[in-house]
Amino acid sequence: MRVPDNSLPELIQSLTRRERKNFKKWALAGGQKPDYLVLFDAIQDQLHQQGKYNETEIIQRFPEYKKHSNFSVKKSDLYDSIIRSIREMGLGKNKALSIEIQEIEIILGKQLYEKALTKIGGAKRRAEKEEKFEELIILLRHEKGCRRFKEDESEYLESIHGIQLEIERIEKLRQNLSHFDAIYEKDYYILSNGFRNTGEYDPDILAKLQEYPLLKSEANAISVRAKRLFYILRRALLTAMGKFTELHIVNAALLKLYAENEFLRDQDYEEFIICHSLQARFLILVGRVEDGLEYARKMLEIPLKQVSHQKKILENYFRVILPLSNDRLIPKLSNLEIEPFIQLIEKGGSQPQSVRQIEHYFWLGKHYLSICEFENAKKWFEKITLQNWGKNRLKIQGITRLLILICYAELNKFDLLELHSGPTLRFLKRNEMFYEIGQEMVRFLRKNYENFHSSSLLPFKTTWAQIFPEPYGHFKKYFDFDKMNW
Repeated sequence: MRVPDNSLPELIQSLTRRERKNFKKWALAGGQKPDYLVLFDAIQDQLHQQGKYNETEIIQRFPEYKKHSNFSVKKSDLYDSIIRSIREMGLGKNKALSIEIQEIEIILGKQLYEKALTKIGGAKRRAEKEEKFEELIILLRHEKGCRRFKEDESEYLESIHGIQLEIERIEKLRQNLSHFDAIYEKDYYILSNGFRNTGEYDPDILAKLQEYPLLKSEANAISVRAKRLFYILRRALLTAMGKFTELHIVNAALLKLYAENEFLRDQDYEEFIICHSLQARFLILVGRVEDGLEYARKMLEIPLKQVSHQKKILENYFRVILPLSNDRLIPKLSNLEIEPFIQLIEKGGSQPQSVRQIEHYFWLGKHYLSICEFENAKKWFEKITLQNWGKNRLKIQGITRLLILICYAELNKFDLLELHSGPTLRFLKRNEMFYEIGQEMVRFLRKNYENFHSSSLLPFKTTWAQIFPEPYGHFKKYFDFDKMNW
């Protein structure tokens, strides 16, 4: 199929958050990352960063596409794959109900109205339970047609009145859900994706979300699916606003919604798993460490629907307990205990070069640093500095460079310390972060070359506290003298 120049980027821009996620899952089902998915990522990144499509720039990134005919074939392959994934994912989600509706339509065509009404009743109950509002409206209209031929005039008029009221009720639910869907698919995606790319929330999108009347009260969501979106959007809004004391309350309401509605869990089982991880971290944020650990342990008891869920559970479990171990809030994890996490990362448990991946490397580096295994610490920290992360998590990249200098000092590799000090300070100055403390650290390390040991940190800690009086500002999140060797 020949694809016009603008139709592919327009199709990619039109995809909802769920369609993008489903497409990637569909494309990776074979185990290997196909060429069309690499092209999809490149075009999507360009559209997000530049706001428009530049075909010449895309072709320059992929020398094998220099022949126009080659690139046209790849574009067509990607376009067809996106359409196929949407069709197949849509069928998979509503397949049984869609087949039932088709069977009902066949029976209606044969004028077997009694049989059709029986099947409509069963399909309606299922559609109502799963809140498939579009299908429910179709079924009600079929029921209206059935009763016209099945009942006398007075019964028919009475039935029609009841069916019409039911259609109006369902339509109201459908419209309410579509309003929440629109916010979720557009503004929520921009807010969360922007944070993944830059580590910062877009202030304009944040202000826009704060103004939405729908997000002011749970009462505005009048169906289970709408309530789910309300809690997810509200949770994102509170996170971006830094209102951490309210987060665990909203997330607990979402967990309760999942617990009470099996169809909701089945529709988004990964979100159900992540909810437990988030609840653990939210409780820890407000000082309820034991309660947070309890939620982390509950994750390990979640029944598996797919093999991939085991990876998701394991990954989210360690996202909770490894930072606690590093900060000495729980007994220190042994290398044996974190081995499953390392295996998960090395097998690609997270998407390469994602924000999550950089955090995993950082936590493992801190783990080894805190037990004085400096060679291992340096190995994990270097996985951050040796890759191009763009603007993702600049603060973690900056602090990682300083921690590598510490590893060089502890390993007595002072030639490498000298070699990397200059580039590290330039990186900090260029990105306007931690430059002052970086200068103090390099000065301190150079001064203590010959008799370097952790007890000599006291004067440096005093200087640090003077520069970051609260006590260490945002820096404390990554690097706390009171809880680590460093």
